[in-house]
Amino acid sequence: MHVDIDRIIFGCGNFGGVGSLPELFGKGDNEEQAGHLLDAAFGAGIRAFDTAHSYGGGRSEEYLGRWLRCLSRQNQRRARVTTKIGNPLASLPGRRPLEASEFARQLHTSIERLGVKQLEVLYLHETDPSTPWKETFDALSVELEFGTFKYLGLSNVKRDDVQTALASFHF
Repeated sequence: MHVDIDRIIFGCGNFGGVGSLPELFGKGDNEEQAGHLLDAAFGAGIRAFDTAHSYGGGRSEEYLGRWLRCLSRQNQRRARVTTKIGNPLASLPGRRPLEASEFARQLHTSIERLGVKQLEVLYLHETDPSTPWKETFDALSVELEFGTFKYLGLSNVKRDDVQTALASFHF
């Protein structure tokens, strides 16, 4: 069986913690372990890496970003990075996860941590029933215009959410 390596995405959810839960921060792979795993993945031909603003309290993006900056310019251009924003565990107190200002804060913090100019895919980590879709999609439109991301993804959603997104957001 032949595996198309370009279809494999390396998940970084255990870097600096285990997922997004604060009580699990520090329980995942430390930065040195993460670096070894990333080196092995890249050495095997994997070029796509997925993380989230909330993973490990931001450590996952920080570790991945520092690793990316150690690559040659040519290899940096080959790497495809995706991240997720909008997890309520990563939101500032009293803020809605996908309100325009919180959306922008999380996205730009992620871009800075990762040290990339453009994300391959920006995922909405989950829905935010407290924020109207229009507000989120208006914020997405601005970032799409700036070229902050190539593709939009939805994570942890229901079928109705996908249908609403497709009807509401026009590329």
